[in-house]
Amino acid sequence: MQKSNVEIIEKLPNGNLIVKIENQVPKTGTSEFNTIVKFALANENGLVNLVDLNNNLLGFQFFDTYTLNENGEVIIGIKKTGKEYYEDVLSHFDLSDTQAKAIKLPDGPFNIGPYAKQYYEFIEPTKVVDDIVPQSYSYNFGLINKEGMVVIYPVYDNIEFGNEGTCIVGKLASDDLLFGYVDINSGNFITPICFESAYEFHDNRAVVEYKGKYGYIDRNKVILNPKNNEEYAEHLYPRFFRASDFNNGIAIAGYSKRTHLTQASYAQIDKTGIKAIVPESGFHLIKKNLSKR
Repeated sequence: MQKSNVEIIEKLPNGNLIVKIENQVPKTGTSEFNTIVKFALANENGLVNLVDLNNNLLGFQFFDTYTLNENGEVIIGIKKTGKEYYEDVLSHFDLSDTQAKAIKLPDGPFNIGPYAKQYYEFIEPTKVVDDIVPQSYSYNFGLINKEGMVVIYPVYDNIEFGNEGTCIVGKLASDDLLFGYVDINSGNFITPICFESAYEFHDNRAVVEYKGKYGYIDRNKVILNPKNNEEYAEHLYPRFFRASDFNNGIAIAGYSKRTHLTQASYAQIDKTGIKAIVPESGFHLIKKNLSKR
């Protein structure tokens, strides 16, 4: 017989609740129980059915982890298991020197959970899989807005709350995350997912990193019909070796690095572009605006 326990964890500004549901499920053929913990939205009438911005009922109701911000927006995570975990996560990592070598079972069972240890055959103890594969990659992340509607369907390997009505989403490519921006209100992409690093917006500008160089996203500037993500990113012309956030319409960026013959130089930038190039010897006049990136 299954045993359940429901506990209220959070009260959201819109009146909804986040509840924790703990089920004790009997193990087959034994008197022991497995504990399964899930989270869900609820109100005074019971569990809330999750819907998208068009009020379409979604195919899930429970989630395995969550992060809440002060606005009542909720990042949710749903565990990847089985075939999805193997193909979407483990396939991105070189596990040849781990304690366990990946083997794909021909017909399943795809029941490997977030760590997938039973999905491996043991060889020699060196590193373990958990040392290489970050635990957070075990989840599909999405976002519920402050009205309780799913704005971002849980299909991403990472989501972080941003500011100025945005969030930063990440997707595995090779063994690294690439990042892009999504509008929290509409769920629409502001940029493709193509940046090695992506920072919060300030004054409608955000610092991004592409191929080891930094540049700026202009929230109000639309790049029309790029052929691919690479063309989109290169159109931004990321060329700085470090960059600060915008502050009162001004940012400072590292323009050229020091060599044995020349000083480093820094660019003072406003919303129209580079305003001045300042040598390192004069950098103390503007350095208060430079963040440490």
